[in-house]
Amino acid sequence: SFIPDVKGSFKEFYTTIGPEMNITEFKYRFSGAGTAQILYSINVKKQQDVDHLLERLNAAKMKTVDLSNNDLVKQHLRHMTGGMACVTDEILFQFQFPERPGALDKFLGVVGTQWNISMFHYRFTGGRVGRVLVGIQMAESDLEKFCEEADSLKPDGFDYSVQPSPELQQFLC
Repeated sequence: SFIPDVKGSFKEFYTTIGPEMNITEFKYRFSGAGTAQILYSINVKKQQDVDHLLERLNAAKMKTVDLSNNDLVKQHLRHMTGGMACVTDEILFQFQFPERPGALDKFLGVVGTQWNISMFHYRFTGGRVGRVLVGIQMAESDLEKFCEEADSLKPDGFDYSVQPSPELQQFLC
């Protein structure tokens, strides 16, 4: 899918998908080009669910193509999506999400409309919690407020840590 590369689009994308869709993988990296390419996997019971999702996303002006039958995507592209981007004022976080329906919506409701999510890397692994690498574009002075908001998610099973890693940053830029 292609979504606008602006604050709040991830939340709008998720809302358009609907809470009944189980996202099992999601890859996104800020591009700075105005439009973001995202690659994601969903767990559906029948092809009709995919068809309806494509209709909703395309109607919402989020160009979407079904790549689920493309072996090249399954074997390689899913691991390469995102790539490198030099994002100014980006702070990286390692989040732990509870693996249950509605967790992403809860996260996006707290974080996704206040700050620009510049990177989001998640893959379902079958555990009780999922590890998510998240990049947030913010001024250093916003870090305390962000942490207060992120702390509000802890009673719902979330946890996080700031990842001040220059070594990691060099691979992302």
